[in-house]
Amino acid sequence: MDFALQYGFRLGTLEVYPLRGEIVGPNGTVHLQPKAMEVLVCLAERPMDVVERPELLRRVWGIAGRQNRHADDNLNRCISELRHELGDHPSDPHFIQTVPRRGYRLVVPVQLMDGVPDMAVGYDAYIDDRSPAPPMSAVGPNQGQRSSSGRSGPHSWSVERLLGEMQRRRVFRVALGYPVISWGFLEVADFLVERIMGLPDPTQQLIMQLFFAFLAMGYALALYLAWATQLTPDGVKVEPDARLPGFLRGGPRVWLAMAAGLVAAVGASVWFFERSHQPQLDADCEDTIGVMPFANSSPSQQDDYLGRGLAEEVMRLLTQVSDLGVASRAAAFSLDTTDLSLQDIGRHLGVCNVLGGSVRREGDRLRITAQLIDTTTGFNVWSGTFDRQIEDIFNVYDDIASSVIRVLRVPLDEETEAALSRRPTESVEAYDRYLQGKSILARADDESRVSRADHMFERALAFDNEFTDAWAGRCDANVNLYEFTRASQWMTAAESYCAEALERDPKLTDVRVALARLLILAARPDEATVQLNIAKSADPENADVWRSFGTVYAGQGKFPAAERAYRRAVALAPRDLRTYQELGTLYFDTGRLEESEAVFRDMIGASRGSSAAYTGLGSALLLQGRFEESAAAYRSAMTNEPNPRTYTNAGTAYFYEGKFEEAAIMMREAVDLSPDDYRLVGNLADTLMRLPGNANEALSLYERAATLADKALAINPEEIYALSMIAHFYAELGREDAAEAAIRKAEALGSDQYYVHYFAGLAWLDMGRSDKALASLRSSAELGYPPKLLTADPHLDRLRSAPEFRAIVEGSLPGPGDLP
Repeated sequence: MDFALQYGFRLGTLEVYPLRGEIVGPNGTVHLQPKAMEVLVCLAERPMDVVERPELLRRVWGIAGRQNRHADDNLNRCISELRHELGDHPSDPHFIQTVPRRGYRLVVPVQLMDGVPDMAVGYDAYIDDRSPAPPMSAVGPNQGQRSSSGRSGPHSWSVERLLGEMQRRRVFRVALGYPVISWGFLEVADFLVERIMGLPDPTQQLIMQLFFAFLAMGYALALYLAWATQLTPDGVKVEPDARLPGFLRGGPRVWLAMAAGLVAAVGASVWFFERSHQPQLDADCEDTIGVMPFANSSPSQQDDYLGRGLAEEVMRLLTQVSDLGVASRAAAFSLDTTDLSLQDIGRHLGVCNVLGGSVRREGDRLRITAQLIDTTTGFNVWSGTFDRQIEDIFNVYDDIASSVIRVLRVPLDEETEAALSRRPTESVEAYDRYLQGKSILARADDESRVSRADHMFERALAFDNEFTDAWAGRCDANVNLYEFTRASQWMTAAESYCAEALERDPKLTDVRVALARLLILAARPDEATVQLNIAKSADPENADVWRSFGTVYAGQGKFPAAERAYRRAVALAPRDLRTYQELGTLYFDTGRLEESEAVFRDMIGASRGSSAAYTGLGSALLLQGRFEESAAAYRSAMTNEPNPRTYTNAGTAYFYEGKFEEAAIMMREAVDLSPDDYRLVGNLADTLMRLPGNANEALSLYERAATLADKALAINPEEIYALSMIAHFYAELGREDAAEAAIRKAEALGSDQYYVHYFAGLAWLDMGRSDKALASLRSSAELGYPPKLLTADPHLDRLRSAPEFRAIVEGSLPGPGDLP
């Protein structure tokens, strides 16, 4: 890397010091991870040029010649860290621009520092004041320009000068006098509230805390006003040099300390008030417990699944004890305990005891630490440490569960003891692969992750073909694969795996939920409801059950009931991304696009930026006609996790902007990744029809899309989306009778769905029936299809000059927000 850059350079208004790993701005100094800094230096060597991803991987990680997913993920994390610390955003880059399928470009000039600094001297000592200050440019929230008053030179601030100025400006007098006056004010307020007003105790306490908070927050303001202004015979005057010294403004030390003190004081007041008025747990809750995921203390983050798996297995054992109340898995695993005390955790879960701990794996050895905490007192009532070989994992589970039951003094009968002694499998290898599959599937939001989970379940069965839970995992994974791809082979496989799992254990709730989803996709909602009711009776707090109820209700057009079911599922499992996705899709399909946008933004927060969340957001923005924002969301999705949906949606954004060559590239990538999805194949055909010389390939693709849609309809003859799209495919192929039949059936099944009328409009237009096309498009717009999207739609170019079409896109038709 360029040696000179290592000693420091400027990026617009920021100063970067690679050897110290720092970026300096007026809001303070931020520290970068070493790899992130190396990436930034590589980009700074060639400002305004594209630096290819392979080059970055080779230079920073030493990887060349082949793809490495781990290194790709590390590069993505480094870029995300840089953007966060620079206050940058991929959709509106001021520093780092993503060049799709190539790499990244630094879009600001790079200016080397003057001279070679002495690294033992602080920042202010080696910046040359003769060098010109960098020009002001657009900056984000984490960066900006460092004022020259904080540098060495004739206007620098020494400690002696600062103390003298503080004395002259009476800052010390205010610093000491303000607390005294505030104390007197609080004494008077306390007398008035208690003696004169006669308010009840809780109200008195709240009012006094508010007074205290108000005075505490005013302390900083009083100090600043003492520094910046002076009382004179002519009134209040602003000091000529009212700004703070550079070493106070440039670094957060003093102000962070003051802010921390204020926050602590206000927070303590609020905490004492809330604590004195919080509902208490029932006195008879001794025999209740919540099992939290065990923390991963292993050197490798890939062992995260062990902690969750341990907690799940111990929870499964404890639920066998009828006299012991165990908090549900969804409630315990979705609880964010970052800012919660033990008492808070107990109140959230409704339990008096919490079991947690850590797992550390080194080779074939495990070190497991477990502790049982009484949440009413905060005391540790039991703890244990287990150093075992990994093949002893089931004995550790038994030991932990037995210890908990013994400490809580819960009686056991013979049947319960027998249930506790049963093991899910005798193969540790099978169980390890099963846990990995469960962990991957719990976070899966696209086809590739679900496929990885299914592969893990398959490997588990290779070690133990009698492992019932692994059959259940394959059932769940293959249902998910069919939901993502609509490829018929996944439907067939899912039916087989679900039947196998239920034959081995009819009580498996997760399998009944997966089977219900399968029946929903096969247009058998009544049978699905039967399975879900059985599952709900066994586990009423299962978030997957409620999510599946939402899917059933949505398919039946019972949208308020579907919304309530999805909201219940979100409450039970706030980190389950699938529920967010289905709720956002419900709003999307019913024209409530702003609510859909809000849900997908919540999903981005819950998932820390998953690809599926950005894809859903992009779709909601696209239908609102916000094409630039939509394209930015799709680009974020592609950066995080390229998959068929992100490619096809990015292609759709290009399509509506009239960039057909770029759209075709994206659409081909989507079809390559998922060749059996009729929607993706049809989208590619639509795009190629608008590129000269590609008509024959487009017609071939329409034929293929129609065949795939027909296979989907063979599984579910009432799949409205397939019926709607196949009508368009048939019309493009000149099969007018088949197209008209598909339109009639789709409108009969989904007359209240705007996309049904939209695709009908496209089909009528393909058949040369402009009058019917306009009628269908009017119906679509009346049901919520955005007129802005119709205006930009290249399919409808032939209707642009028609007065009826202009009336649809410019008239008084309701938008999505106006729907009942």
